[in-house]
Amino acid sequence: MDDVLDCLGAERCTMTSVEAQEWMAETLVVSKAVEGVPIAPGIHCNQCHYSAKNKRVMKNHISKLHKGASWGEVVSEGMVQVVFKGRLEKYILVEELEMEVESNTGR
Repeated sequence: MDDVLDCLGAERCTMTSVEAQEWMAETLVVSKAVEGVPIAPGIHCNQCHYSAKNKRVMKNHISKLHKGASWGEVVSEGMVQVVFKGRLEKYILVEELEMEVESNTGR
């Protein structure tokens, strides 16, 4: 648990819902994978670092926020993680992989 908290930059053992929302709003990329959280192949936006696991979600993102941009100029492949579930669920791009990728994350 301490490793996860260190990766998240959390100083206390628990985060309130508000603290988690604030962290998620600011965190689009993590330098290394959060230990114990599955890593999956995904895609990310080169213009704003928004990350997703499937193309449909990314197409919606591009059409809403980057109108007129083509897929090839905006999107790159990468590895992603979902640190929180439920209403805080959001994919985060992982820059450096030190762990084995889990191919089945149930998504």
